[in-house]
Amino acid sequence: MRYILFCCAVLAASASTLAQDQGGATNSNAADRKALLKAAVARDRGEITALEPLTGTAQGVVVGYSSGAVMNCYGENICKEYGGTPNIAVEHIGVSTRGALNVVWVSYPRGVLYQCIKTLCKRFIWSTVLDE
Repeated sequence: MRYILFCCAVLAASASTLAQDQGGATNSNAADRKALLKAAVARDRGEITALEPLTGTAQGVVVGYSSGAVMNCYGENICKEYGGTPNIAVEHIGVSTRGALNVVWVSYPRGVLYQCIKTLCKRFIWSTVLDE
C-alpha cells in the first residue's frame, strides 16, 4: 500500500511539473525527471529480509526484500534484479556452486523454494529419491 501511495505522489508531482513547463522543458530537465521517477520506483522494494555473499569469483551480495524481490548488488551502486520471484517476503538466501556458476537458493514462507541461476529464478520442485 505504501508503494502505491508513494508512486501516486511521485507521478502527481511529475505531472504538476510537466504542466508548468509546457514545452519549455529542455532535454536535461526531462531526463532528470525520468531518472527521478525510475529511482523512486526502484528504491521501494520494502525492507531487506535476507543477505548472502556470493562465493568464488562472483561479485557482491544477494539481497532479499519483503516484497519478494531478489537482487545481486556489487561495485559502485550496481544492482541486478533476478526475474521470476514471487511477491512474498524472502525468508532466507543460500548460495552454492555448480561448476563456475553460483546457484542462489531463496526460501519463502510455507516451504516455497526458488533456485536462481544467472538472473532467472524458478520454483524448485524436488522429487524423493529412494536409496535401495
